[in-house]
Amino acid sequence: MNDLLPAWRIWPLLSALVVGLPASAATPQGVPFTDVTRSDAFWAPLIETHRLATIPHLLRELERQGSLGGLRILAGEAGGRFLPLEGRSKLVAGDDADDLRLIPFPKEVRRSAGAFALDCPLVLEAPATQAVLAGQLLNDELQRAGLPTVQVQASASPDLVFRLRANPPPDPLPGPRASQPPGEHPEGYTLEVDDNAVVGAAATPAGLHYSLQTLRQLIRANRRGSSLPALTIRDWPSLRWRCFQDDLTRGPSSKLETLQFEASLASFLKLNLMTYYMEYQFAFQKHPRIGPPDGSLTPEDLQALVAYARPQHVEILGNQQSFGHFAHILKHPEYAALRETADVLTPVREETYRLLEDLYAEVCPLLPFPWFNVCCDETWGLGTGPSRDLAAEIGVGGVYVRHLRRVHDLLRTRHNKRMMMWGDIILQHPDHLDQIPKGHHHAYLGLRCPPQLRGPDRSVRPLRLRVLRLPRRQQLEPHPARLRRGRDQHPALRPRRRETRRPRHDQHRLGRRRRSPQRRQVARRCLGRRVCLERVHHPHRRLQPPRRRRALRRSR
Repeated sequence: MNDLLPAWRIWPLLSALVVGLPASAATPQGVPFTDVTRSDAFWAPLIETHRLATIPHLLRELERQGSLGGLRILAGEAGGRFLPLEGRSKLVAGDDADDLRLIPFPKEVRRSAGAFALDCPLVLEAPATQAVLAGQLLNDELQRAGLPTVQVQASASPDLVFRLRANPPPDPLPGPRASQPPGEHPEGYTLEVDDNAVVGAAATPAGLHYSLQTLRQLIRANRRGSSLPALTIRDWPSLRWRCFQDDLTRGPSSKLETLQFEASLASFLKLNLMTYYMEYQFAFQKHPRIGPPDGSLTPEDLQALVAYARPQHVEILGNQQSFGHFAHILKHPEYAALRETADVLTPVREETYRLLEDLYAEVCPLLPFPWFNVCCDETWGLGTGPSRDLAAEIGVGGVYVRHLRRVHDLLRTRHNKRMMMWGDIILQHPDHLDQIPKGHHHAYLGLRCPPQLRGPDRSVRPLRLRVLRLPRRQQLEPHPARLRRGRDQHPALRPRRRETRRPRHDQHRLGRRRRSPQRRQVARRCLGRRVCLERVHHPHRRLQPPRRRRALRRSR
């Protein structure tokens, strides 16, 4: 399960899986990229600018940050930093295996002659513990494709193997025999398809579940009419935890049906960890004022989500903001005494930790996963409120670490959870890194693991979350031919013009007018051009380009 697929392969695959269109039988012919040229007046200069300036700059930045390991792996070079070389997909035999639409693409694929028919009566034999769920998932996929459903039979064998075959079986009975899955990978599996049967085998129930999900992807996006191509797939994950997040706080709140759909989709794509972002939209029984009545996740919904996702081998990671991003809670008068700022909890009052304990006590017992994310990111203004005196004594970093240790003790001693947090604030205070609680997971936003977190004892375990960061406009290096001044100057280096106001004809009567929020003029820069918006107090006035408005004023 290679997680480093290039973008040009991910989006066509994902669209094909979601739409459910079968792959065409014709194999497209590749053209060497070096033989492609453009000579038009629009694209050619842009491509030349990217070739001579943008791409070399980005490569230098990736090299400086130590993030070229993934690209080297995709290029087939040794020495990758993030994943071992075994993480690359390998087409063992046959160049036509590359046209398979599978997410993530398997580590090993071997194509062979033949096809397995799906439009005849079929029977699915699966282990008794997984037969019901496997039959339900497979039949849903067949109904989606307009194919007849299968009959499900529980297998008496203790082996973790499922077999999809014709009913009754054909005369040449022996179908494919499931080869041994990768033993060193607990979630690895093997899937074999030939004319007689489809067989999946694994060493663990999770691996067998992923082999069934690969079969579903073959049916949805890789069948030829009503048959599957003969092949052999061996696959295993490159990452132990493969997680995604649903932000419940910003925008419309996801209901239980949406969360269950997301868990099913995650399992379909072989993700095994789901989390949510939570600031205040939970129906706390001890603090009913916090969650809105019509948009909160209830304890019953969270418990139902865990029960729905676990059979599909998706764990639910709990989340609760515990320091910053507390504005929606602190706005209530009963919590006004807990304000450090309008958005940050104060760490110098015991009522703060009593509130956090009440919040944890209603969520943690519903989540069997041993981690819990307390966030504690973006605590801007810490040390400027009630903790001002303490910050003057031990520093802002000391105040931050003091709060972390209290939260860590709450989760560890009372709920047996391993604390997870964002690391943007603690990295701004490297002199306090040795004081943070030991044995917790430290997630950070960035392209590489900071060297301060690579301790020999691994007491703080970093979780890499790679975020694509675009360079600032001043950091771009444009094409040398486009450094002329004036209107042809490169947008990245074009100077920002100063915004001025034209005096009104009745300025002497009104005096100096104040710019209220309802009468201000908003101006911003977008891709090197100025976008001017009309004043809010003229909602019915027709918008015109700035140059057109100036011309009208001159004509008047």
